[in-house]
Amino acid sequence: MLEAFRKYRFTFLMLAVLIGAGIYGNSHLGLLDPGVHQHVGHSPQLLLEGHIHRLFTSLLFTAGGWRFYSSLAMFAFATGWARVPAVRVAR
Repeated sequence: MLEAFRKYRFTFLMLAVLIGAGIYGNSHLGLLDPGVHQHVGHSPQLLLEGHIHRLFTSLLFTAGGWRFYSSLAMFAFATGWARVPAVRVAR
């Protein structure tokens, strides 16, 4: 177990951050809390007004419900798969 954690520590760390963000925004239960969405969500209008930090904060939050869990699964799959060494094919 410890070896798996060492190998996939980025994946586990980011999953913990995403789960924490989901709990904070209540998106693990349903739709993202509107107050949280106003503070961390993004739109082209807000970016033009200088709210550049929202490019990063919006990455941590989903619309909620099943999209939260599908985002976790996709993130775990993509980052875990990227960590798997490439298999060489003999020619």
